[in-house]
Amino acid sequence: VAITADGFDPAYLDVAPGAIVEWVNMAAEGHTATAGDGAQVRFDSGLLLPGERYRFVFPTAASYSYADAAGDAAGVIIVAKAESAAVQVFLPAVQR
Repeated sequence: VAITADGFDPAYLDVAPGAIVEWVNMAAEGHTATAGDGAQVRFDSGLLLPGERYRFVFPTAASYSYADAAGDAAGVIIVAKAESAAVQVFLPAVQR
């Protein structure tokens, strides 16, 4: 997830349980990715300076709301189990 002067990009992200989400501060000033009080799972990147990264593993299916404690941006990580019948694999087309 890119952290920009305009907020989190993307602001909403769907992942599978156990996925690692990484935030990268692409802005010129410090920002955070923080899920604090009242959150099912708490995480806090601390202040990320420009170019710094933070990773977090989302263990279980749920909706995780978070915000930038240094600004007014907000985001949501949706962790959902993929249905085996709905799993699709996309392979690149190769021309020979």
